[in-house]
Amino acid sequence: MSKFATGVTVVTTAVDGQHHGLTVSAFCSVSLSPPLILVCIEKTAQAHERMLQAEKFVVNFLAADQKAISEVFADPRATSSQRFQQIEMETRESDIPVIAGSLGFIECRKQAAYDGGDHTIFTGEVIDLRLSGKRHPLLYYDRAYHHLAE
Repeated sequence: MSKFATGVTVVTTAVDGQHHGLTVSAFCSVSLSPPLILVCIEKTAQAHERMLQAEKFVVNFLAADQKAISEVFADPRATSSQRFQQIEMETRESDIPVIAGSLGFIECRKQAAYDGGDHTIFTGEVIDLRLSGKRHPLLYYDRAYHHLAE
C-alpha cells in the first residue's frame, strides 16, 4: 500500500470535554446521498477508544506546509494534550477542534463502526464542511511526505 499516494488528514474529536486526534491516511468518500465518508483507525491508536465513544468527529485536510502537524498527531508517544498544545485550532460548536490553516474539514456524525482486522472502520454522515483557497495538499507516498509539483 505504500505505493499508493494519498492525502494526509488529522481526525479530531471531543469526549467528556477532552480533545483527541490522530493522523489518518485511510479516508474516502462512501456515498453522495446521503453524504457519507469513512476513516480507518488502528485499534492500538491512543484515540481509537475515544472514537468509539464519540458521537461526532472532524476530518481535517492538511496543506503541503503542515507536515509538522501530521508528525505531531502521528507520534504514538505524544499525549492528546501535548498534540493540541502544539497547534493553532478553532473549536466547533460541538467542541471538536479544527486545525487552523488546513485546506478544510468535514464534520461528521458517527454513523457506524465496523471491525476491519487490526483497524476499525468508522463511517460518518457529513453534517458540515469547509474548504479554503487554492493551496496544495500534503501527500504521503512510499513512507514519505510529498507535495504536488507545479
